Amino acid sequence: MFGRALRVSVAIVAISVFLIGLTFGFGAAKASVNSVVVHESRLSVSAESLVSSDPNETQWLGFNNAQGIAVGDFNNDGLNETAISEGAAGIVLIVKSDGTTVLKQLSGLENPFGVSIGDFNNDGLNEIAIAESNGSRVTVVKSDGTTIVKQFLGLQNPRGVAIGDFNNDGLNEIAISDRGTGTVWVLKPDGTVIQKWTGVTGAGGVAIGDFDNDHLNEIAFADASTGRVYVYNSNGTLVKMLTGLGHPEGLAIGDYNNDGLNDIAVTDPIAGTVTVLNSNGTIVAQWTGLDSPTGVAIGDYNNDGRNALLFTEDNEVTIVPEFAVLTWLLVATTVSLLVAVGKKSLARGKVKS
Repeated sequence: MFGRALRVSVAIVAISVFLIGLTFGFGAAKASVNSVVVHESRLSVSAESLVSSDPNETQWLGFNNAQGIAVGDFNNDGLNETAISEGAAGIVLIVKSDGTTVLKQLSGLENPFGVSIGDFNNDGLNEIAIAESNGSRVTVVKSDGTTIVKQFLGLQNPRGVAIGDFNNDGLNEIAISDRGTGTVWVLKPDGTVIQKWTGVTGAGGVAIGDFDNDHLNEIAFADASTGRVYVYNSNGTLVKMLTGLGHPEGLAIGDYNNDGLNDIAVTDPIAGTVTVLNSNGTIVAQWTGLDSPTGVAIGDYNNDGRNALLFTEDNEVTIVPEFAVLTWLLVATTVSLLVAVGKKSLARGKVKS
């Protein structure tokens, strides 16, 4: 009986080691190209309470006050890029998936905060929208990096911006949060207001997406003053209110764990956390001990067909691929199986003796 249990245990270990090797690469060197490093994660909580660390967390270093972040096909070549705003430098960088190749630099901005990539004017080509918190405006720019498509002026401290089809009519709109006035708007490209929320004193990040997986988009926006994230549908009806989030700032809606259902990611720069929750408000994963995380995005930044989580930390960008978390869940599950098999074998051995 012990021999059979041992063979089962060895088989489980062998399979696990093989799968881990496929994920991480046996003998593969860790990335160290210029400003890119790979190190152990600060993942502290998972839905299954099995994850303690993730060695595949990647960081892009050398930024100057990185704030907003977005993933999308900026230059309309069929491949995604990552946009990162640097508040102190007054620039937005469009970066390839290697984290070092800059495709475009947009300069002369006044403390750029939130960024979003999408087809703002519904012409079949993507643009980038930038919330300039010190410039009191949101600027939409073509992929050439210089042609201004639209500016929304008269704001007092715009923080969040998102491009998406809020009212599910097949055409994109733009959502803007303005902390100075405590207002969140959804507007058509011509500036016509579709929806408006006031009294959002700590207005922060905004996101448009199918939050509750009903095949219709909603809007989510953060209120740092109440520790809440509000989700509304296109009729202005409250769909969900997430509470107890500290000082929520950045938001992103997307399928982080690639299970076919969207999640929502929230940053808290005061507590130093990034939290991913499902549509029920249950925590899927949480990272702690971070350096003022502000912006967050969920998307296929490296065009491998799977989403990753990206968030800004002052002078760096952190990327966590979902597959690495699953690998650690596999390890934890394997350990649990080995313990169970061992206990069962011991129990049978005692009976037999």
